[in-house]
Amino acid sequence: MSRFWVLNKLSLDNPITMSQLQKELLLSPGTLTGLIDNLVEDNLVKRWRDDNDRRLVFLLLTDKGYNLLEEILHYRTTLLSNIPAEKNIDITLLNNNLKEILSVLKAAHHDYEGE
Repeated sequence: MSRFWVLNKLSLDNPITMSQLQKELLLSPGTLTGLIDNLVEDNLVKRWRDDNDRRLVFLLLTDKGYNLLEEILHYRTTLLSNIPAEKNIDITLLNNNLKEILSVLKAAHHDYEGE
């Protein structure tokens, strides 16, 4: 699951620094380094240091990484698309509840960023 979140974030903010990614995903530096090491080894992510500031490590999603992420998202969409009909779920109510949860999470993130 952690690999998915890293790939997904990289698809939205590409390239991104390790420190930015660590801050956004709220992962410890050691945890993120291990994840990135594995993703680089699998050719899903490219990693390099900034020429002017060697402390900055940049990450970029590779074509293989994009393709894997697309496969995962397609599989999840297919899997989830049948649930409402099977479970008799009110999609409008679910959508409204999810929007409210997202709003609360965004506000909490904004408050966290302000500290």
